[in-house]
Order: sequence, then C-alpha cells, then structure tokens
Amino acid sequence: MEILVGISILLVAIAGIMAYFQTNSKAAKQSSAFYFSTTLAASAIETAEGSLSNPDSLKALLAAISDSTHTRKTTSSKSGKAFAMQVKFRKVAAPANLMSIKATVTWDGTMTNSLGTVVPYEP
Repeated sequence: MEILVGISILLVAIAGIMAYFQTNSKAAKQSSAFYFSTTLAASAIETAEGSLSNPDSLKALLAAISDSTHTRKTTSSKSGKAFAMQVKFRKVAAPANLMSIKATVTWDGTMTNSLGTVVPYEP
C-alpha cells in the first residue's frame, strides 16, 4: 500500500513538471515567432524608407497613394510557419512632406505585430 501511495505521489509530481516544461516550450515558440515578426516588420520599414529616397520609387508611390493609403503585401515563412506582412503608406496631413509607414505582420491567424514610423520625403 505504501508503495502505491509513493508511486502516485511521484506520478503527480512528474505530471506537474511535464506541464511546466510544456508551457515553457510553447512560450518560447511564441516568443521566437514574435521576434521574427518584429525583424520582418523592421526590415520592411527600412526598405520602405530607402524607397522614399529614390526619386522614381517615390514618384510611383505618391501616384499610388493619391489622397488615401497604399498597401504592399508579402509573405514569408520560418520553420513551416507562414507570416503575412502588410506595409501601409499614408501621407501625413501636415505642412511638411511626411509619410507614415506602418508594417503589420500576422501569423497563426490571430497573432499580429505592428511597427510604424513617420519619415520626411522630398517630392
């Protein structure tokens, strides 16, 4: 009888430890995906800022924006997980020539991460 009680206590302890490691493993995967999405968004913003310094790219972008917003969509994947990215460009209503750039990355259907900036441009 004492052996059965001892084994039962040991099994409960092992189950608790396994649940702890399973939760930590899931959190690590989510953290990795969030980090990757942040890297994607930052890279997209950096690329977009670079395109504003190119006169031909800027002219095409300004024509596409007109008075509203312009969206570029791309996808990437890491470890079999798909990441959809949208980069939105919008003129800022201000006396100066400013452009709002917002990169939003979505994965697993519901997880999102967004980064944004406002940069000046010369028309």
